[in-house]
Amino acid sequence: MRGYSALLGLDICHRGGLELRLYDPVSGEWLLNHRESEAARLAAEAENQMLREQIRRLQEGR
Repeated sequence: MRGYSALLGLDICHRGGLELRLYDPVSGEWLLNHRESEAARLAAEAENQMLREQIRRLQEGR
């Protein structure tokens, strides 16, 4: 089941169970849900920490 929100400019889709997902018809991509967004944020945070550590080691001449 799918509906369109003109206010959001997004499709609102029912994907089984109680799950609702937002789809951007312009980009052709699904928007991340909260769990996916949090996982992406944590992964980016871990990568940033790793890069900061590499920079610190390079600055120290290791």
